[in-house]
Amino acid sequence: MRILKIGSLACCLLSLLLSSCQLDIQDVIIPHHEIPDTSAAPNLICNPSFERDGHGSLECWRIVKDFTTYPDTFVQIAPPGGGQFSLRLEGYRDVAWDPFVETFVTNLSGTRELTLSAEVMAIAGGQAIELWLKHIRNGQVIDSTVDVHWAFNGWLEFRVTDTLTMQPQDSLQVKILQNTGQNSLCYVDLVELR
Repeated sequence: MRILKIGSLACCLLSLLLSSCQLDIQDVIIPHHEIPDTSAAPNLICNPSFERDGHGSLECWRIVKDFTTYPDTFVQIAPPGGGQFSLRLEGYRDVAWDPFVETFVTNLSGTRELTLSAEVMAIAGGQAIELWLKHIRNGQVIDSTVDVHWAFNGWLEFRVTDTLTMQPQDSLQVKILQNTGQNSLCYVDLVELR
């Protein structure tokens, strides 16, 4: 009987000690929302500032525009952190298509929340500017998100966020379009997809 009481007492003391230790451990655990995010997602866009080696560059990009009427593809104006150059997109009112620049991101799979952003300056605000993120599978657009703005002053961040479930063969199209029309001109820089 005495051994049983000592055993019970030892069990109670051990239980008390363990619960005390557990309480101390919980007191030093940082709540999830206070843990700093050190896993900054890399930018998935190749050549996000349209320049290489001190010159404007379309490396990794494809542009469709009226090169005859508007031969200047780059300007030496950029937002803070944008280097020396930005891309120039200018529409022409007598053509039946809109000037745009695009790039594709591949080799992504699984479900991801993606944010696409770009810095845009409207020089002439007569027509809308569009930033598109399109999810493409087997040559078909299965999801698309767009941010559209008309007239504004200075640099403006365009931004779209979407949660996509991708298969290894899928691709993402990033497209920046300046609608055609009189007074349609913008500069684009710092494109990011994270």
